[in-house]
Amino acid sequence: MMNEYSAKNIEFARDVDDFISEKCVKRGQIRASNLYMHYKNWALDNKKRVASQAIFGAIVGSRFLRIKKGKIYYDEISLPD
Repeated sequence: MMNEYSAKNIEFARDVDDFISEKCVKRGQIRASNLYMHYKNWALDNKKRVASQAIFGAIVGSRFLRIKKGKIYYDEISLPD
């Protein structure tokens, strides 16, 4: 049986995937904090529960390469121009 924590993380992962599909392009690079800010606004606009930055980072980091250049960036994902 799935516990509440697992169910919540599955919901967050689904929502993050929806955000990526709707709002992102799979090219370029984006600073992690900038991507999270856009995700958070999207989630609030769509009346979704907002994942913490740590959970969001774990989900996105499992899907895209994380690069540290002083700050953390994700590779092959960005926002459209």
